[in-house]
Amino acid sequence: MSGYSVINGVEMANIKTIAGVDAPSAGATLLADLDFTTMTSASWRGEDTVSLSGQTWTIGNGDNSNQFGPNGSELIFHPKGTAAGDWWQNSRTGPYLSIKLSDLDSDLQAGGDAQYAVQVVCKNYPSGAASNCRFMVGYWSDDSPARGYTALFGNQYFSGQEHEYYFGGYSTEDRTTEDVNHRTFYCHLNPSGFHECFASLSKDGNNPHGGTSRGTIFCGTTNPNSLGDQPALRLTASAPVNVGIVAVGDHLANTGPVYEIERLRVWKLNPEL
Repeated sequence: MSGYSVINGVEMANIKTIAGVDAPSAGATLLADLDFTTMTSASWRGEDTVSLSGQTWTIGNGDNSNQFGPNGSELIFHPKGTAAGDWWQNSRTGPYLSIKLSDLDSDLQAGGDAQYAVQVVCKNYPSGAASNCRFMVGYWSDDSPARGYTALFGNQYFSGQEHEYYFGGYSTEDRTTEDVNHRTFYCHLNPSGFHECFASLSKDGNNPHGGTSRGTIFCGTTNPNSLGDQPALRLTASAPVNVGIVAVGDHLANTGPVYEIERLRVWKLNPEL
C-alpha cells in the first residue's frame, strides 16, 4: 500500500462526491458514460453494434467470447482462449467493445492539444488465473496492428502470477508484478505520444484524474528505456482511433476468465495552462 493516501480504504484523490452527488472533474468534458449496472440483460455475441446511452458502440469478435453482454448488474466479458481469438502481432481477433474517438468528439482536430482519458470500473479485481489471459483498456488505430498504433493497459496472468500489463502494438509489451488488487483502470491518450496509465484500489467515480501512476505506454516500471513517442496514435480528425476494452482468454485454449465490469467512462481533458 506504499505510495497511497487512504482514508477508511478510499484513496483521497478519488473522493469526488458531495452529499451523494458524483461531481465531474474540473477541466474535463465527459464524452461517454456507460453504466452497465443499470442495463437490461442482453447477449452481444452475435451483434456488430449496440446502442448504449444514445451512442453506437462496436462489438468486435463477439463470437470469440463465451459470454458478452450485460446481465442486469454488470457487463459479463468472458473471452474464449487464444485458440479462438487473440490480440497479438497481426491478430486482433479477441472480443472487444469500442467506439471511434471522432464519434465522441466532433471537435477532434488535427494537431490539437487535447488529451483523452478512459476509465473502466470493475466489480472485482480482474484476475486472469490462467496462462496469458489479458484484460485491457485503452486505444488502438484501425490503420495498423504494428507497434505504435496501440496503447492498452490492464491485467495479464503470466508465469503463475498476476501482472499489470502494457501493450503498444504487434509484439511490443511489458508487465510488472501486481502487488495490489486494483478495481479501476485508466489510460490517458496524449498528443505527445506519452500515454499514462493509472489504477485505483477503489471503484472510482466521475474523475479522470483518479488512481495512482502505474507507468506509461509503452513502458512498465521495470523498463524505462521503452518510454517514447508513438506518433501513429497522434490524433487527427480522420484518424480511425478507437477507445474501449479488449479481452483475451487462456493461451492455446477455448476458454478464459470471466471479467465483470460496472462502468466505462471517456473524457476529453482540457490542456493544462
